[in-house]
Amino acid sequence: YKPDVVIQDITPDFLMDYEKSKRGKDYSPATISCYMRHLRSLINHFMYADKRIPGDFRYPFGKGGYTIKNYRKSKPVMSNAEIKKVVQFKKFENKEQEYARDIWLFLYRANGMNYADLIRLKWTNISGKYIVFTRMKTENTRKNNIKDIVVPISPNLRKIIDKVGVKTSPFVLGILKEGYTEKTISYKKDWQQQKLNRDLKYISEKLGLSVDLRLKTSRDSYATTLK
Repeated sequence: YKPDVVIQDITPDFLMDYEKSKRGKDYSPATISCYMRHLRSLINHFMYADKRIPGDFRYPFGKGGYTIKNYRKSKPVMSNAEIKKVVQFKKFENKEQEYARDIWLFLYRANGMNYADLIRLKWTNISGKYIVFTRMKTENTRKNNIKDIVVPISPNLRKIIDKVGVKTSPFVLGILKEGYTEKTISYKKDWQQQKLNRDLKYISEKLGLSVDLRLKTSRDSYATTLK
């Protein structure tokens, strides 16, 4: 936009002109906001950590300056009729496709559980009529007020647990071993997720779904069902 820009050039008016320029080139509001946050982080760093910015520099963000827009992209979701088709689908070409659909159903019926949490789920997390666990995302981002997620085990969820569960492993899916590291779970999650999503793609195409069937859509589909 301006290759020879210096810090004193970055004013609220400059940022507004930059935003208009990007919108004129069909950049999405989310992308523009992302760029602005990156720029703000750089300015903050060189103002407060590595103090190189002149003292008379007028901070361009915040009250009286440029406000970064909050933008949340809407997610395409399946209709209830499409979700029902996935639940009732039987025409698999192989066991891998059926397993992928069952894992999708597990996530969907377990209150939209994340796949990373399902991989870590142990049999000890299942107590009576409930699954009790802590989200991996919460553990990594919060220090206080960490709460357990409690999922009631419906008859349909019980069937899925019995079908895909590996009784010889302390972990429900039997993918991890005791003493795993964060690196191990990241590798296992990504590798398994890619494989499962490939098998789910077959089902998606076979049913002609309006949204690609992927593991992450189980969470959105659960939210849609609640709504």
